[in-house]
Amino acid sequence: MSLFNRVLNLSIETAAGETVLLFDESFKISFSVFKNSSSNPNSATIKIYNLSINTKNVLKDVFKKNQQLSDDEKPPLHIYLSAGYGDDVGATLIFSGNITDVYTMYQEPDYITNISCYDGGVTLRDTFLNIAYQNGIDSNVIIKQIANAMKTSIDSASVYLDKNFKLANGISLSGKAKDLMDNITQRGGLQWTIENNKIRIAPQGLATNEPAIVLASDTGLIGSPQRLQTAGFDAMNTNVVDEYKCKTLLLTGVAIFRLVEFRTKDVTGFYAIRSAQHTGDTYGSAWTTDLDVIDPKFLV
Repeated sequence: MSLFNRVLNLSIETAAGETVLLFDESFKISFSVFKNSSSNPNSATIKIYNLSINTKNVLKDVFKKNQQLSDDEKPPLHIYLSAGYGDDVGATLIFSGNITDVYTMYQEPDYITNISCYDGGVTLRDTFLNIAYQNGIDSNVIIKQIANAMKTSIDSASVYLDKNFKLANGISLSGKAKDLMDNITQRGGLQWTIENNKIRIAPQGLATNEPAIVLASDTGLIGSPQRLQTAGFDAMNTNVVDEYKCKTLLLTGVAIFRLVEFRTKDVTGFYAIRSAQHTGDTYGSAWTTDLDVIDPKFLV
């Protein structure tokens, strides 16, 4: 694996797909992207340094006009952040979401434009629906209808929709789409999250069937994985929640519920990704990914 020649692409687009602004690694840009295994939205903070007055005004005006629209008219501004290594696979999408706030501050000697973003934040916040089904409805039908209402799709690489169940007594659901998805997946022993505007689904206690990401010194692992002593730990080492934290060079293939395989002197074996944080600066030091991984049987 060749982890050199860092590359970055950052684009801001309207809901109609019109590109408002486009940046690359020649700009000073820092980013922090957090992904988690809950149904709460992933987030990102992106800072762009010393933009021209014209560029700052374009971004400010577009965001301001967007905020002044009524809720029914307001198309969320989309942001896409891709990063990686030119000597490997190039810039790969590590975050897409909606812009929720933009402001510029002066921190000597720089003017820093701060962009706050959430992955699926607008749809999780604003989508409501009322649905009712007769006896014997397949849970997959409900999951797909909720996903359609949220204007997102289901990530086929992660999904286990063959693990379904029939509702013997039918069901009526009303409220936020997020809460309805929580309800129906919990009934079926599933877990879900939104990542890059796609719904990822896996059974509770299992990772997805995607190929495991190998974590070793020659694939970018920095130092040794750190064992966490979490709930269930005792002196006899029984009922221990098997969980680790580790740091790697920027790992673009990260996806929640996906397996990693440790190949180190201290730790070997397969673990599922529970959370991840990508951080980097185009003018700074190494780009990194911090992972929290866990024995899949503890994924809930």
